[in-house]
Amino acid sequence: MKVKINNARGVTYIESYDVEHFISNQVKLVPGIINIANKSIVSKFLNVLNRDYTTGVDVNYLQDNQIGIAIYVVLDQEVNIIEITNLIQEIVKYKVAEKYNFNIQYVDVFVKGIR
Repeated sequence: MKVKINNARGVTYIESYDVEHFISNQVKLVPGIINIANKSIVSKFLNVLNRDYTTGVDVNYLQDNQIGIAIYVVLDQEVNIIEITNLIQEIVKYKVAEKYNFNIQYVDVFVKGIR
């Protein structure tokens, strides 16, 4: 699916997969993250078949350059969960706004496991 981005110079179209992949890569850089998790067993199975590594990131495209983001992660057992999830939210919000000029309405982080 192509996403329409309005800016001062006109309109840009970008594949939604690219946005999800960018977010996934930013999250993986956060210390204490073991992996991006699958949302369900079905998505885990499809992930193996398609080699799609963004299944733990959902981007909800709203209107007028507004988006909402849901991220599913597995954390290291020795990290402070609140601190890490807050850090993920801050980093993702900043990096996505900087790169794509989106107005981020929310960044939800779901901890799917601790290892």
